[in-house]
Amino acid sequence: MALTKIRFENFTAFRELTVELSPGVNIFIGENGTGKTHILKAAYAACEVTKPDIRLFDKLMGVFRPYMRDLTRLANNGLASAKVHVSSSISNSELIFEITKAHDPAEEWKWGVFVFPSKDGQGMAEWQRYPIDCIYLPVKDILADAAGFRSLYEEREVEFEEIYFDILNRAFLPPLREIEEPKLSELVTKLEEKVGGKTRVEGETFFLESTGTRKPLEFHLVAEGIRKLALLWILIRNGSIKEKTIIFWDEPEANLNPKLYGVVVDVLLELQRIGCQILLATHDYVVLKEFDLQTQPDDKVVYHSLYREKKKKGDIQIASTDSFLQIDPNAIADTFSDLFDRDVKRALSVSEPKKAGKR
Repeated sequence: MALTKIRFENFTAFRELTVELSPGVNIFIGENGTGKTHILKAAYAACEVTKPDIRLFDKLMGVFRPYMRDLTRLANNGLASAKVHVSSSISNSELIFEITKAHDPAEEWKWGVFVFPSKDGQGMAEWQRYPIDCIYLPVKDILADAAGFRSLYEEREVEFEEIYFDILNRAFLPPLREIEEPKLSELVTKLEEKVGGKTRVEGETFFLESTGTRKPLEFHLVAEGIRKLALLWILIRNGSIKEKTIIFWDEPEANLNPKLYGVVVDVLLELQRIGCQILLATHDYVVLKEFDLQTQPDDKVVYHSLYREKKKKGDIQIASTDSFLQIDPNAIADTFSDLFDRDVKRALSVSEPKKAGKR
């Protein structure tokens, strides 16, 4: 089940914003503070509550970690209420979660969850009728620090977003006996070549078994960029990423050498071709260009540019296109163009050799 639309009302950075989603790859760009990560997190929380025994209140709290567990802090600019609407492709279902400031001084806040269409008050049951298989890949690596993290997170109040706990739960799943989808099997082989081996777990410590080395390396001794590719290998190998999985990935380029960006984009496009929906946020020109160069005619790739509209008091707006050349505004390309212009200007301004003076 793919997500089709997300609409925000007074939620975090957004006064009012509607995002029409592609069933394939959705790439969010924009300057810092334009809400790219918040879109991913809100959509991920909505997907997670389709699973048994997961309450939206708890998921929002875990994913966003507002101060003092006060959900009203997620309301834009201190307003009294906030809403997020998330629509899916099944039965035109729409999850609406609302955070409202309570009028009763004895209460700090109240909240409600509504689902439309709602049949005989069974709105949430309708949303949960079709569990969404989803996974969130955070910016920072957590596999190197996996030992003891889950038990600590379950028993103590630690200031880590729940996405790190979730990804570890997925990473620790044992591998499948066999990967039935040929395309996924090919991706596993491709990632093994780029990582230089396979991963395994001893206790709660991840190791990379590199080809041609005597001893496996614990992940603390493995470059973080390689660990990022290894995580992809693990998640495909153990079935956490499969056909029709919704993948949220925040800054896939973080700590990755640009030489490997093409591999990541290749993998994501192949996953899209077997039915995965992908929402990712990036700040990197090379990532955008790799998508432009590798996208095939039948691929469904949409670029979403977030920006602040000066005429509307700086409210965040969105411009979406399926053409790389039509991205506008494009803060990433503008910055690289500026660098090029400055470099050319410097080269042209080199002073000529001074003429020899008269004797």
